Amino acid sequence: MLSFVKKALMAASAVSAIITNVNQPGLAVSLTPPGANNAKNVIAPYLFGFLKDLKIAEVPFKGGFLKNLEVELPQPPLEDIDLKSNPSHNSVEIAVNGVNATITADFSYTYFITVTGKIDILITDIGMDFECGFGQ
Repeated sequence: MLSFVKKALMAASAVSAIITNVNQPGLAVSLTPPGANNAKNVIAPYLFGFLKDLKIAEVPFKGGFLKNLEVELPQPPLEDIDLKSNPSHNSVEIAVNGVNATITADFSYTYFITVTGKIDILITDIGMDFECGFGQ
């Protein structure tokens, strides 16, 4: 298992830093396609590590509720993850295909009678995209 410092250095090697102007403080960072490919190897485990096991206490809706929601969202293969820069929006976009999710929850619904139980949902082949913008 690589330490955080090694992973951070690998991610930093994925981008190239260029001084924007000698008279202005700061620097610009450009993300090249090979750099993006290297960066996703570092970013994907952290992103899906954060998302992999979501727990939601309760979701009320008209007539009932879902309780004890557990969402499992395992990381797909790296070839299903695309990381690209969007200079016009000053952002980076992460697009993911082939994600599967499993959701379990307890439910209650009342119309004329009250029905309670447990649900298990399997969702296959989810496509997701995230855009992370950087301000000035």
